[in-house]
Amino acid sequence: MRWLFFLLLAANLAAFALAQFGDVTGGESHVSRPLRAEQIRLVSPEALPPLQAAAAKAPAACLEWGSFTSTELPRAEAAIERIGLGDRVSSRQLEDNAGYWVYIPPLITQEDAEKKIGELKDLGVSEYFLIQDHPKWKYAISLGIFRSEESAKKFHADLVDKGVRSAVVGKRDQLVKLSLLVLRDPDNALTERMVELKQEFPGTELRATACAEPGGG
Repeated sequence: MRWLFFLLLAANLAAFALAQFGDVTGGESHVSRPLRAEQIRLVSPEALPPLQAAAAKAPAACLEWGSFTSTELPRAEAAIERIGLGDRVSSRQLEDNAGYWVYIPPLITQEDAEKKIGELKDLGVSEYFLIQDHPKWKYAISLGIFRSEESAKKFHADLVDKGVRSAVVGKRDQLVKLSLLVLRDPDNALTERMVELKQEFPGTELRATACAEPGGG
Protein backbone atom coordinates (compact mmCIF):
# COMPACT_ATOMS: atom_id res chain seq x y z
CA MET A 1 0.00 0.00 0.00
CA ARG A 2 3.02 2.26 -0.31
CA TRP A 3 1.57 3.73 -3.50
CA LEU A 4 -1.51 4.91 -1.58
CA PHE A 5 0.68 6.63 1.01
CA PHE A 6 2.58 8.58 -1.66
CA LEU A 7 -0.70 9.49 -3.42
CA LEU A 8 -2.14 11.00 -0.24
CA LEU A 9 1.11 12.84 0.46
CA ALA A 10 1.11 14.36 -3.01
CA ALA A 11 -2.53 15.46 -2.58
CA ASN A 12 -1.77 17.15 0.77
CA LEU A 13 1.21 19.00 -0.69
CA ALA A 14 -0.90 20.25 -3.58
CA ALA A 15 -3.60 21.49 -1.18
CA PHE A 16 -0.98 23.26 0.95
CA ALA A 17 0.54 24.99 -2.09
CA LEU A 18 -2.90 26.13 -3.27
CA ALA A 19 -3.71 27.60 0.13
CA GLN A 20 -0.42 29.52 0.31
CA PHE A 21 0.07 30.74 -3.25
CA GLY A 22 -3.31 30.56 -4.90
CA ASP A 23 -4.31 28.86 -8.10
CA VAL A 24 -1.09 28.25 -9.98
CA THR A 25 -3.12 27.68 -13.16
CA GLY A 26 -3.87 31.40 -13.57
CA GLY A 27 -6.87 31.99 -11.26
CA GLU A 28 -7.17 35.05 -8.99
CA SER A 29 -4.96 34.94 -5.93
CA HIS A 30 -6.52 35.02 -2.47
CA VAL A 31 -3.50 36.65 -0.85
CA SER A 32 -2.01 40.10 -1.36
CA ARG A 33 0.61 40.29 -4.07
CA PRO A 34 3.85 42.14 -3.26
CA LEU A 35 4.02 45.88 -4.27
CA ARG A 36 6.35 46.68 -7.14
CA ALA A 37 8.51 49.67 -6.15
CA GLU A 38 9.30 50.61 -9.74
CA GLN A 39 5.58 51.28 -10.37
CA ILE A 40 5.14 53.68 -7.42
CA ARG A 41 5.11 57.40 -8.38
CA LEU A 42 4.99 60.25 -5.84
CA VAL A 43 2.82 63.26 -6.81
CA SER A 44 3.47 66.77 -5.46
CA PRO A 45 0.53 68.88 -4.17
CA GLU A 46 1.02 71.29 -7.10
CA ALA A 47 0.38 68.44 -9.55
CA LEU A 48 -2.99 67.54 -8.04
CA PRO A 49 -6.09 68.62 -10.03
CA PRO A 50 -7.82 71.83 -8.82
CA LEU A 51 -10.70 71.56 -6.38
CA GLN A 52 -14.15 71.77 -7.84
CA ALA A 53 -16.63 74.59 -7.34
CA ALA A 54 -17.95 73.10 -4.09
CA ALA A 55 -14.57 73.66 -2.51
CA ALA A 56 -13.95 77.08 -4.10
CA LYS A 57 -13.54 80.08 -1.84
CA ALA A 58 -16.86 81.81 -1.20
CA PRO A 59 -16.99 85.60 -1.79
CA ALA A 60 -16.61 87.77 1.30
CA ALA A 61 -19.78 89.13 2.88
CA CYS A 62 -20.49 92.83 3.28
CA LEU A 63 -23.20 95.11 4.64
CA GLU A 64 -24.22 98.15 2.61
CA TRP A 65 -25.78 101.07 4.47
CA GLY A 66 -27.27 104.14 2.86
CA SER A 67 -27.68 105.91 0.73
CA PHE A 68 -26.48 109.30 1.95
CA THR A 69 -26.39 112.71 0.36
CA SER A 70 -23.39 114.95 0.90
CA THR A 71 -25.32 116.62 3.72
CA GLU A 72 -26.06 113.35 5.53
CA LEU A 73 -22.77 111.51 4.92
CA PRO A 74 -20.54 113.23 7.54
CA ARG A 75 -22.94 112.36 10.37
CA ALA A 76 -23.17 108.72 9.21
CA GLU A 77 -19.38 108.46 8.92
CA ALA A 78 -18.98 109.86 12.43
CA ALA A 79 -21.43 107.26 13.77
CA ILE A 80 -19.50 104.44 12.06
CA GLU A 81 -16.18 105.79 13.34
CA ARG A 82 -17.37 105.45 16.93
CA ILE A 83 -17.78 101.69 16.38
CA GLY A 84 -14.08 101.46 15.50
CA LEU A 85 -14.11 99.35 12.32
CA GLY A 86 -10.97 100.87 10.82
CA ASP A 87 -10.24 99.76 7.25
CA ARG A 88 -13.24 97.41 7.21
CA VAL A 89 -15.33 100.43 6.13
CA SER A 90 -15.30 101.82 2.60
CA SER A 91 -17.77 103.73 0.45
CA ARG A 92 -19.10 103.66 -3.06
CA GLN A 93 -20.92 106.31 -5.03
CA LEU A 94 -23.99 106.31 -7.24
CA GLU A 95 -26.41 108.78 -8.75
CA ASP A 96 -30.08 108.82 -7.88
CA ASN A 97 -33.00 111.12 -7.23
CA ALA A 98 -32.68 112.62 -3.77
CA GLY A 99 -36.24 113.16 -2.62
CA TYR A 100 -36.17 116.37 -0.53
CA TRP A 101 -34.14 119.44 0.19
CA VAL A 102 -34.15 122.28 2.71
CA TYR A 103 -33.58 125.67 1.12
CA ILE A 104 -34.19 129.38 1.21
CA PRO A 105 -36.31 130.38 -1.81
CA PRO A 106 -34.74 132.49 -4.57
CA LEU A 107 -33.83 136.03 -3.54
CA ILE A 108 -34.08 138.99 -5.90
CA THR A 109 -30.43 139.88 -6.34
CA GLN A 110 -27.03 138.41 -5.58
CA GLU A 111 -26.53 141.12 -2.97
CA ASP A 112 -29.69 139.94 -1.20
CA ALA A 113 -28.40 136.35 -1.30
CA GLU A 114 -25.00 137.32 0.12
CA LYS A 115 -26.70 139.28 2.90
CA LYS A 116 -28.81 136.21 3.75
CA ILE A 117 -25.67 134.04 3.82
CA GLY A 118 -24.15 136.47 6.30
CA GLU A 119 -27.21 136.08 8.52
CA LEU A 120 -26.92 132.29 8.32
CA LYS A 121 -23.27 132.45 9.42
CA ASP A 122 -24.24 134.62 12.38
CA LEU A 123 -26.75 131.94 13.40
CA GLY A 124 -24.11 129.22 13.26
CA VAL A 125 -25.06 127.70 9.89
CA SER A 126 -21.90 126.79 8.00
CA GLU A 127 -23.22 124.39 5.33
CA TYR A 128 -24.97 126.11 2.41
CA PHE A 129 -24.78 126.45 -1.35
CA LEU A 130 -25.79 129.50 -3.38
CA ILE A 131 -27.45 128.54 -6.67
CA GLN A 132 -26.47 130.89 -9.50
CA ASP A 133 -26.75 128.97 -12.78
CA HIS A 134 -30.31 127.62 -12.71
CA PRO A 135 -33.04 129.84 -14.20
CA LYS A 136 -35.75 128.66 -11.83
CA TRP A 137 -33.66 128.58 -8.66
CA LYS A 138 -31.20 131.42 -9.25
CA TYR A 139 -30.12 132.98 -5.90
CA ALA A 140 -31.84 130.29 -3.88
CA ILE A 141 -29.70 128.90 -1.03
CA SER A 142 -29.56 125.16 -0.57
CA LEU A 143 -29.04 124.11 3.04
CA GLY A 144 -29.23 120.32 2.69
CA ILE A 145 -30.42 117.47 0.47
CA PHE A 146 -32.11 114.39 1.97
CA ARG A 147 -33.39 110.99 0.91
CA SER A 148 -36.52 111.12 3.06
CA GLU A 149 -39.04 113.78 4.00
CA GLU A 150 -38.65 112.82 7.65
CA SER A 151 -34.91 113.57 7.58
CA ALA A 152 -35.49 116.87 5.80
CA LYS A 153 -38.11 117.96 8.33
CA LYS A 154 -35.85 117.05 11.24
CA PHE A 155 -33.02 119.13 9.75
CA HIS A 156 -35.43 121.99 9.13
CA ALA A 157 -36.57 121.87 12.77
CA ASP A 158 -32.93 122.12 13.87
CA LEU A 159 -32.50 125.21 11.71
CA VAL A 160 -35.63 126.79 13.20
CA ASP A 161 -34.19 126.19 16.67
CA LYS A 162 -31.10 128.13 15.58
CA GLY A 163 -33.26 131.03 14.46
CA VAL A 164 -33.49 130.39 10.70
CA ARG A 165 -37.02 131.43 9.73
CA SER A 166 -36.95 131.62 5.94
CA ALA A 167 -35.95 128.02 5.16
CA VAL A 168 -38.52 125.62 3.71
CA VAL A 169 -38.74 121.91 2.86
CA GLY A 170 -39.39 120.93 -0.74
CA LYS A 171 -39.43 117.89 -3.00
CA ARG A 172 -36.45 117.50 -5.32
CA ASP A 173 -36.35 115.50 -8.55
CA GLN A 174 -32.86 116.22 -9.84
CA LEU A 175 -30.11 113.60 -9.93
CA VAL A 176 -27.53 113.96 -7.19
CA LYS A 177 -24.46 112.00 -6.13
CA LEU A 178 -25.13 109.65 -3.24
CA SER A 179 -22.86 107.47 -1.11
CA LEU A 180 -23.19 103.99 0.37
CA LEU A 181 -21.08 102.89 3.33
CA VAL A 182 -19.78 99.32 2.92
CA LEU A 183 -18.84 97.22 6.00
CA ARG A 184 -16.71 94.14 5.33
CA ASP A 185 -17.00 90.78 7.13
CA PRO A 186 -19.79 91.69 9.60
CA ASP A 187 -20.37 89.30 12.49
CA ASN A 188 -23.67 88.95 14.37
CA ALA A 189 -22.74 91.60 16.95
CA LEU A 190 -21.90 94.18 14.28
CA THR A 191 -25.05 93.40 12.30
CA GLU A 192 -27.19 93.92 15.40
CA ARG A 193 -25.37 97.19 16.15
CA MET A 194 -26.00 98.42 12.60
CA VAL A 195 -29.70 97.57 12.81
CA GLU A 196 -29.87 99.77 15.91
CA LEU A 197 -27.84 102.56 14.30
CA LYS A 198 -30.05 102.57 11.22
CA GLN A 199 -32.97 103.72 13.39
CA GLU A 200 -31.13 107.01 13.95
CA PHE A 201 -31.07 107.68 10.19
CA PRO A 202 -34.63 107.59 8.82
CA GLY A 203 -34.92 106.65 5.17
CA THR A 204 -31.69 104.64 5.04
CA GLU A 205 -31.48 100.94 4.20
CA LEU A 206 -29.21 98.14 5.41
CA ARG A 207 -28.68 95.09 3.22
CA ALA A 208 -26.32 92.12 2.98
CA THR A 209 -24.35 91.71 -0.21
CA ALA A 210 -21.25 90.06 -1.61
CA CYS A 211 -18.20 92.32 -1.36
CA ALA A 212 -16.95 93.81 -4.60
CA GLU A 213 -13.53 92.68 -5.75
CA PRO A 214 -10.73 95.22 -5.07
CA GLY A 215 -10.66 97.69 -7.91
CA GLY A 216 -14.02 96.47 -9.15
CA GLY A 217 -15.81 99.74 -8.33
